[in-house]
Amino acid sequence: MRKIQLLTVLLLFLSNTVLYLIYNDKAYHLGIDCFFRIKGLPFHLKPNFDDSAVSDYQFYISDIEDYPVIGAGFKFIDSNVEIKRITGYGYNNKYLIVKIIDKETKEDFFITDVERTAKNDNTEVGFKELDYNDLNKYNINLRWTYIDVQEIYKIRFIRNILFSFLIIQIFFIYRKLSKIRNEA
Repeated sequence: MRKIQLLTVLLLFLSNTVLYLIYNDKAYHLGIDCFFRIKGLPFHLKPNFDDSAVSDYQFYISDIEDYPVIGAGFKFIDSNVEIKRITGYGYNNKYLIVKIIDKETKEDFFITDVERTAKNDNTEVGFKELDYNDLNKYNINLRWTYIDVQEIYKIRFIRNILFSFLIIQIFFIYRKLSKIRNEA
C-alpha cells in the first residue's frame, strides 16, 4: 500500500515538474526572471519585464550585459520612430523581429542588424526598421511571443504555485521514503 502511495506521489511530482518547465519557458519569453532556461534568444539577447517602472509597465530586450537594446522610449533616427511599447517579438537562431507601437500608435517592426552584430563579435546588437514588404521574407519559422500584461501576471502566478507544489512534494517524497526505509 505504501509503495502505491509513493508511486502516486512520484507521478504527481513528475507531472508537476513537466508543468513547471513549460510555465518556466513561457515566463522566460515574457521577460520574467527564471532560475534557468533551456534556449534563449539569438545573440545572447534577453527579454525583460519590469512592472516597477514608473509608467504602467515596461517590456524591453537587453544584451548579454543586461543593457537594454530596444524598448519603450527608444528613438530611431533613421526612421524617425520612438517606441511607445513592444507588443511582441519573433525569433529563430538567425535574427529577432520586434513588433512595436510607436508614439503615434502606429504598428512597426524592427529586426536585428546582423551585419553590425557580426562585425562587433556579438557585443553590440543593433536594430533596423523592417519594411512590411520584407516581413514575409523573414517571418518563416519564427517563434512568436506576444506581450500581454495580464498573461504575464497569470504565468508568473501559476509558475510560483507550481514551484511551491514541487517543494511540498519533495518533502512528502522524502517522508514516504524515510517511512519505507524504517520499515525495511
